[in-house]
Amino acid sequence: MYLKKNNKKIFTAAILLLIITLNVSLQFAWLNNGIFDSINHKDQNNIHTSETDYDTKEWITNGDFSSGATNWTSEIGGDISDFNLDISSGEANYKVVGDQRTFSLNEDPLNGSNWSPVPNPDFPGVVDSNYSDSEGIHANHTFTDEGDANQNPSIHWDNNCSMPVNMIDYEITSASLQTVINATVSLDVDVEGDTYSTDTGHNLLQTQSYDYVRFYVLLSDLSKDKIYELGYYQPSDLGAGNPYPTPGNDTLSDTNLITVSEEVLIFYLSSVLSSDNFNFTVTLGIRIYAADSSTTYDTDTFTDLLFKSINLTFTYEKKINQLNTGSWKQDANRIPNNYIIENATLNFQYKTDLDWISNTGSLNSEFRIIINNNQLGETVKLS
Repeated sequence: MYLKKNNKKIFTAAILLLIITLNVSLQFAWLNNGIFDSINHKDQNNIHTSETDYDTKEWITNGDFSSGATNWTSEIGGDISDFNLDISSGEANYKVVGDQRTFSLNEDPLNGSNWSPVPNPDFPGVVDSNYSDSEGIHANHTFTDEGDANQNPSIHWDNNCSMPVNMIDYEITSASLQTVINATVSLDVDVEGDTYSTDTGHNLLQTQSYDYVRFYVLLSDLSKDKIYELGYYQPSDLGAGNPYPTPGNDTLSDTNLITVSEEVLIFYLSSVLSSDNFNFTVTLGIRIYAADSSTTYDTDTFTDLLFKSINLTFTYEKKINQLNTGSWKQDANRIPNNYIIENATLNFQYKTDLDWISNTGSLNSEFRIIINNNQLGETVKLS
C-alpha cells in the first residue's frame, strides 16, 4: 500500500510551535564546616539543613523555530525521495514530495519516421509494400492463386518509447487508447454473400473461411518477452459485393479499434514496465488472410490499408512509502540530579496546506512526540 499524490504540488505538514515547560524544585543542603563550640550549641535548633526553590523552565530551545534550524536536526526514515524537511518562516516543515505525470503517444496523422517496419514473427510472409505519407502508415497486398502460397501476409511497425523516470517508484492511475484506421479493398476480396471471386466471373466456391484483414496494436517490453494486444479491428464485410460484371472497391471509413478496458490497459502497461522500468514498445500490426476461394482462379486485392492515428495516454503518480517517517530532533539540556520535576506541559501547534485524506489517501499518518526514545501515549492524527 502506498500514499498517492494527486497533484504535482508538494504536500506540507508543519509544526509551528513546540514548547515543553517544566516546573521544577531545586533542593540543596549545606553543613557548617566549622567546629561547634559551646557558644554555638544553644543555636543548633535554629540551623536550617535544606531549602527548596521552585522555578519554571522552557526545556526546548528555539521551540518556535524563529531562529531557523538552530538546535534542530532532521532525519528521514524510509525512501528519502519521498520527504523534504526544512525550517522556514517559523515553521518546521514535513514536505511529502508527490509527483503526477502524463505520458502521451499522440500522432494524428502517424509520423512514419517514428515507426520501424519489422516482420511479424508469427506470420513471416510480408505484404507487397508498405509506406508512410501525410495520411499515416499504409500497406497493400494482392493475392493470386497462381502458385501464391502467401495467404497470411503481415507487417508490423515498432515504436520504442522511453519514460523520463524510473517507473518502479510510480504507479499508473489512468490510461486510454484510441487508434483510427481505414481501408480500401477490391470487390474481389471475398466475404459471406458474394458469388463471384474475380472480375472475370469465376464462381466463388468457399471451402474455408472468407478473406479478411485484421488491424491491431500490441504492447511489449523491448525484448518482446511480454506481448499484449491492446486493441484490434477485423471487419467481416469488407469487400462485400461482386466484382463481376462491374468491378469496383469497398471501403472502411475512419474507424476506431476495439480496445481493452482501462483496468486491463493499466495492468498491461504496469506489467511491461515492471520488466523494464524505463522502456517499452508499441507495435501497429496488419495481418491479411487470403483464402483460395475458387476451384479455377482467385484474386484478392487489399488496395490500401491505413493506420491513420494513435493516442496512447496514461497518467502515473509517485508512490509514497506507507512507513516513511520524518523527524525533527533536539538534544535538550540535561536536568541536574538535584532537580525534581513536579509538573510538565507540552504545547504543540501544527497545520497542513492541503486536505490530508483527499490528497494522500492515508488514514493512519500522525505526529508523535518522543522523549529519550519513549513515545508519548497521545498522538496527533492527520486524518
